[in-house]
Amino acid sequence: MSGPHDVHRKEPHQHDIFLVFRRGVTRPPIMDLNVLFTALEPVPENFTKVTESVGGRPASLNAGSATGRDIYLAYRRSNHPALSRRRPPCIADVIVLNANESHDVPLGYEVVDKTFGGRFAKLNSSRGAHMYLACAFCEASDPRAVTGIALVFVDKKEQAPSGFQLVDTLPTGQPANLAVGAATGRNILLAISRDPRYGAPLADIGVQFKDCKEVLPVGYEAVQRSAGGDLADINRGSAGHSVFLAFRRHSPTVTTSA
Repeated sequence: MSGPHDVHRKEPHQHDIFLVFRRGVTRPPIMDLNVLFTALEPVPENFTKVTESVGGRPASLNAGSATGRDIYLAYRRSNHPALSRRRPPCIADVIVLNANESHDVPLGYEVVDKTFGGRFAKLNSSRGAHMYLACAFCEASDPRAVTGIALVFVDKKEQAPSGFQLVDTLPTGQPANLAVGAATGRNILLAISRDPRYGAPLADIGVQFKDCKEVLPVGYEAVQRSAGGDLADINRGSAGHSVFLAFRRHSPTVTTSA
């Protein structure tokens, strides 16, 4: 299998459902797939059930079928140490991806795909675009290490802080507006800095849905304000969740693994 694959024949009122995958070295490889009939069938030991699509819909492969029987996929990762590689402890780069435009994640990057509460970490409320962050990693001594992130509300004439660079395009060359599709016409860009005066390198970036009462893990700090001092809710004024970014700085005493 080398790309998207239609997993069933379409019946009346069914959606086209495709299976997508990515390759990388930051997580243990998937060694086995299983098919679960009905939502109530128990998940085998050490397997993870795929419950939602990339857009947050129920991931039943039989959705819309006249038979009404839910079919889900589950996967199992290898726990063999030789097949897993240590992930470098610090963030070297942050990019923005539109999952509706391309499912190809650049080599060496890892998608921030879940919020702190386990929900899909989609940043915007549009149905036509699904914006996510992805990170590459490096050692703490690497000059590429990211030391700060900020949100810049371009529609409010904000500028990136001193020492920050805007992440203004997707890998495809399209604009990297985190709020694309918002009815309010928002234009929000991510900015990153590698300037050591902003502190120790970042070890992780996460997404918090505050309206869902998601709590930041110990050691994480939320980006509460934009570069111009506005409330840093990416989805403010639009339907959907209240979306904030958070980060954790690298500590030499903390070991990071895939």
